[in-house]
Amino acid sequence: MHLAELGMAIAIAGTLLDHHIITYTWIVVGAAIGTVAGIVIAVWTPMTAMPQRTALSHAFGAAAAALVAYRTTIPKARTCQAVPWSRSASRSCSAA
Repeated sequence: MHLAELGMAIAIAGTLLDHHIITYTWIVVGAAIGTVAGIVIAVWTPMTAMPQRTALSHAFGAAAAALVAYRTTIPKARTCQAVPWSRSASRSCSAA
């Protein structure tokens, strides 16, 4: 019954134990901002507006995923470490 919670806890623990993480400062700041925003939204949202609240939460999740995708792919393409599906992968990097 609580498999989703267990799965999320394992995913978070695995992410936080990644050797690429140097400092946890921004992770703690992001978690604090998200906690405050979640509490405010939960307190001020009437039960009749739950579908809108869920849609807003999903929109923020999609925006976060888009920012992560941008951060992990676009800068690499600009420094000629192009991603495999990039059209510029076969071009020379003389402009850099």
